Amino acid sequence: MDVSNILFNKKMNIHLKLDDYETTLYIKVFDREKRIATMTVLKYVNENYLKIGDISEFSNSKYINKGIGSMMMEELLNYAESSNYQEIRGELSIVDNNHKDRLHHFYQKFGFEITETNNRNDCIYATICKRVRKSEKAGD
Repeated sequence: MDVSNILFNKKMNIHLKLDDYETTLYIKVFDREKRIATMTVLKYVNENYLKIGDISEFSNSKYINKGIGSMMMEELLNYAESSNYQEIRGELSIVDNNHKDRLHHFYQKFGFEITETNNRNDCIYATICKRVRKSEKAGD
């Protein structure tokens, strides 16, 4: 999907940039030249999974609920599938408890399983996991 031409309104020109390094993937969202959000993803190549490390807060409330998080997640899912990763994992932090319902809805709409943890000594209250479907290769 070419997201570089997506317009949310006449004042915003939203586009994505992928920075792909050996152990880390950064999915960055820009409004014109200003970076407004970043998803950091750790690459566990030997174990064949990706782990969502952090999704930065949007720099301005005008970007909230505009589909930017979904755009980043779609890019991550496409990357995982085309790179033949088996899973995408992550953790939900108690820092985000004030919008827990919104987070659960976000991950569930992309097919993630959410597993609440009972470890009260940790700042993590749940884990997320999604199996990635295999990309179809010509001749298979």
